[in-house]
Amino acid sequence: MSRGLVPVLVVILIGSTAMAQKAGLQDRAGFKDPGLFTRMPGYYLSGPSSLKETQYDFYEFWVKESNRDRRERVEGHKVVYYSYFDTSVGKSHPSGLQIERNYQEAAVKIGGQVFYDGRDAYNTTTLRITRDGQETWAEIKSNGDGLAYYLTLVERKAMTQDVVASADSLRSGLEASGPMLKCRASSSTSGKPTSSPSRSLHCSRSL
Repeated sequence: MSRGLVPVLVVILIGSTAMAQKAGLQDRAGFKDPGLFTRMPGYYLSGPSSLKETQYDFYEFWVKESNRDRRERVEGHKVVYYSYFDTSVGKSHPSGLQIERNYQEAAVKIGGQVFYDGRDAYNTTTLRITRDGQETWAEIKSNGDGLAYYLTLVERKAMTQDVVASADSLRSGLEASGPMLKCRASSSTSGKPTSSPSRSLHCSRSL
């Protein structure tokens, strides 16, 4: 490579980096906030895994009950958001605690409840909001510095049944498989007071 090209390439690289930093983060196409909450200012759904939606799934939320931490399994429509702070704006980002408190206050203002407020490797809070007959659970989890955070939402609902079991198909399947095997257990003792009953299994095929 020519020596004269090296300074030019360095200038181009520096310029490209500066332009990228100036441009900042953007939401990926099609990624939008949930209808229940707005987003913390300066955060973006910029990563390929920043939004994951499943029509029916479950999540185990932390709850505190009688001074004991436990998991509450909630099934329904599940969406997970992962938001990143745009450091290119030159502003300091909120702490994990500040993010948590913002969501708690927002939920309480519309009648929601705070079911968990924990501090470990992450700042974690669990919220439950019931509006218009719809029960929604939310978990906000961030590390201590608050540079990014997860929002997990599950709208509790029953699963839509897609599979139908046919009694006729079950009957024809049993007939095709031949006689059924029936088993019964019996027990007996040796007559000694300290002996344990022995069990045996007797099986026969029914026609």
